[in-house]
Amino acid sequence: MARRRMRLVRGSEVSSFLSDRGAWKFRWIDRLIPNKPDGKLFFGDLFHKHMQHLAEEKFNTTAAHDRTHNWLMEQDVSAMDDVFYQEMIDLFSSVSEYYEQTYASQDAENIVPLEAELRFAIPLYEYDPLELLGGRLDFAYEGTIDLLYVKDGKLGFRDYKTVSSIDRYINNAVLDRQISRYWWAITALCKGYGYIWTGDDSGWVPVKQTSLYDLHLKYYDGPSEFIYDIVKKDVPKPPKMLKKGGLSQDKSQKTTYEMYLKAIQENNLNPADYTEILEMLQTKENEFLRRVPVYRQWSECEAAIDDFAKAAREMLQVRREVEEGDLSRIYYNITWDTPTFNAYTPIIKAEVSGENVSMVKAALFKTEEHDPEKDFIEVEDED
Repeated sequence: MARRRMRLVRGSEVSSFLSDRGAWKFRWIDRLIPNKPDGKLFFGDLFHKHMQHLAEEKFNTTAAHDRTHNWLMEQDVSAMDDVFYQEMIDLFSSVSEYYEQTYASQDAENIVPLEAELRFAIPLYEYDPLELLGGRLDFAYEGTIDLLYVKDGKLGFRDYKTVSSIDRYINNAVLDRQISRYWWAITALCKGYGYIWTGDDSGWVPVKQTSLYDLHLKYYDGPSEFIYDIVKKDVPKPPKMLKKGGLSQDKSQKTTYEMYLKAIQENNLNPADYTEILEMLQTKENEFLRRVPVYRQWSECEAAIDDFAKAAREMLQVRREVEEGDLSRIYYNITWDTPTFNAYTPIIKAEVSGENVSMVKAALFKTEEHDPEKDFIEVEDED
């Protein structure tokens, strides 16, 4: 059977292309990355890695922390400030402990993890029967499922988000098209279409040749639920003790109903004196952890992957132009939140201000070590 070489396209690359083509070129073509590691990204990577270990160890927290510690020791953090690094590790310890206290036991009882950090690639073909474009708009949609599991005999998946504001992600969950695309991709895998990264010498393997498909996926039509597992980079604290005695009833303090009730009991206080704040805390949703179920209609999943394919093919056309020296379709999309969300703001500011852009790049960025072959997959060609 003939084989075809296809570029792997991730949702994050397309999102970057759609938000700011200049920043997209810096990251995905020039491969510029900041000299100083991004602490927020590192915290997210660390938490995701720990969640992977937790699932693979069937929610044995001790075993998971041992594996996470070993992984952490292998990471190069020499460019991080020592004080910042230690503060981040302390925060991770607090957040992961609170997460495990809240969820580990119930997850061990209720779900069967199938795969953590499941990396997939689904070939998407441009309709080009005469091959006038030489197949250059064909690509494989690549993504990583944080956790694939079975619950009550149904297939589900989960995505972890470590955030500063839980409400922002809750409000955006219904519009997050990555959920729709992942729902579509898992359905494709269940139907035996697509590839899975094995992480060993085998590399990309057709899903039908994997034990995951043979033992599990082929028995499902697709997922039945998605859970947005949102984790705030903060933890609740016991209520404050007042100098005059008793507990603070400040409703803005970062505590929970369980913690407040425990403090009342440990200090031999009368719960009746704290009725108002206890009622408020009991009805208040958790501000630090939230699991948001999201469901998708199949028509939305198809529309999401279709829109993604259109944007990706435009991106591939622009990439080809840039690689041939044509930058006419590269531009900055400068908005009010550019300084907050665009890692390449220093370069953009230098160019806007007429400063030495090359000097800024040399001072603040480096070229990522990257094997271009990892951007491609060889697939069995469609007949």
